[in-house]
Order: sequence, then structure tokens, then C-alpha cells
Amino acid sequence: MNFKDTENKPKTSKKETPKKSDSDSESEKKIKKSEIKPRYNTWSHQETAYLMVGVKLFGKGNWTRILEKFKVKFGANRTSVHLKDKYRTLERNRELKLYEKEANKLIKEIQESDYE
Repeated sequence: MNFKDTENKPKTSKKETPKKSDSDSESEKKIKKSEIKPRYNTWSHQETAYLMVGVKLFGKGNWTRILEKFKVKFGANRTSVHLKDKYRTLERNRELKLYEKEANKLIKEIQESDYE
């Protein structure tokens, strides 16, 4: 194939994007901003401290048990996977020591209330 042969060939795009139909744009308009769920809920300082307490009491990996014990502190929207992911992020960012002091304080309070 010569250079001249390639010049005469019609140019075609490899991928053609399909055009949106009117029905697609109408369905997009129907979604209200209030119906869109937020991507995530940020963790409060208290939630993170109770996560640390749970890991100290039950051990790393017992996320369901930690969630059951402190469900009121974490709220209804947190799952055991959220706890695992948050702890993994804390480990990766070396932020565990930031919550250690408060976690120890909370553990003492929990142990004292269990004896009463």
C-alpha cells in the first residue's frame, strides 16, 4: 500500500457515539435532586472513636459484632463494610493514634458502666 492509497480512502471514526433520543433526556429530567442519594456520609469524631473501641474490645475483623454493640453510636446507615473500610483507611493513613486516647477513655467508661 502506497502513501497515495491511504490519502484517497474516506476517513471514518472508529467509534460513533449514539445520539440521545428525546425519551432519554425526558427520563433524565424526571430525577429530582432530593431523590439522589449522597455518595457517603462523613464519619464523625465520635463514630471513629467508637470504631476504635470496638476493635480494641472485639478485635480487628469482627465488624458485625462491633456494629451490633455500637449500632446506636454508628447510626442506621452504617454497615460492617463501612466499618472495615474506615478502619483500613485509618491504618493506611496512619491515623489510628489520633483516636487511641479517646478510645481508651471510652473503654474505661464502658467497663465501669458494665459493673454497675
